[in-house]
Amino acid sequence: MSRHSSAGNFKKAFILTLFGLAVAYFFGRFWLNPGFYLPFELYLVQSGSMEPAINAGDIVVVKPKSNYHQRQVITFYDQDGRVVTHRILAVKDQAGQAVFLTKGDANEAPDSYLVPREKVIGQLILVLPRMGFLVSFAKTRYGALLLVVVPAVIIIYDEFRKLKE
Repeated sequence: MSRHSSAGNFKKAFILTLFGLAVAYFFGRFWLNPGFYLPFELYLVQSGSMEPAINAGDIVVVKPKSNYHQRQVITFYDQDGRVVTHRILAVKDQAGQAVFLTKGDANEAPDSYLVPREKVIGQLILVLPRMGFLVSFAKTRYGALLLVVVPAVIIIYDEFRKLKE
């Protein structure tokens, strides 16, 4: 392999590493800061109940709204406190409060419970396909090693090599 192609590959790796560090800095600095508020939330989809529109391993971006309507996809807390993303089949009135009958697109029957308005986290605004797999991998020991330690070692090695020249 020529020196030029090695330099090009290293440059790409370096740029990707810088991008990853910038993203990590952003989330660490702003998202995890209790005083900082983002107008949306991200959730990892763990089942195929909304396929083909949303697949397991996707990340959904959800934004709170003041009103929700039939056919909208919402994310909410179910009866057991789990986060669920399903489509609204019907909006009903229960003691003067809006409740939602929901169903996963891939499910044959609607959910067995009505979702009260206060359990709704927000409406789906964006699906990031397969990004959840990367996030899940990054949380593992090998993922942290591959995505953080290895690029850091490459950068440090290259800096030492430049200092020697």
